[in-house]
Amino acid sequence: MWSAATYRSSRPITRSSGAVGGLACRQEWQRLRLEVLHGLAEAELIRGNARAAVISAEQVVRCDPLREGAWHTLLSALLASRHRAAARQRFNELVDLLRDDLGVAPMFSWEELLEDPPRPSVAGLRA
Repeated sequence: MWSAATYRSSRPITRSSGAVGGLACRQEWQRLRLEVLHGLAEAELIRGNARAAVISAEQVVRCDPLREGAWHTLLSALLASRHRAAARQRFNELVDLLRDDLGVAPMFSWEELLEDPPRPSVAGLRA
């Protein structure tokens, strides 16, 4: 989950001249954008808004398909919204992606995902 500690440990964004500096700046903004979207997805899941969590997590996974934390959030949100078949299909996509690109398995299993207790709602986050 995105946190203030993550933000503080991030590299500072600096202005640079030239094409290389501009590219680095765009990449840093993209990285920050994905961190914020992932944090938003987790917050929506905690809040009980699984549909919004799916939408945000899906954007992160689409832009950075190797970000396992976003996959976990997406799959949890799909399960919370009672779309178990879709969650299983997306989990299989993750397994294939990690195996084909990196030669590894996900850090969590399907069974662990199913056993993961529902996230408690946080008082004050409900509108």
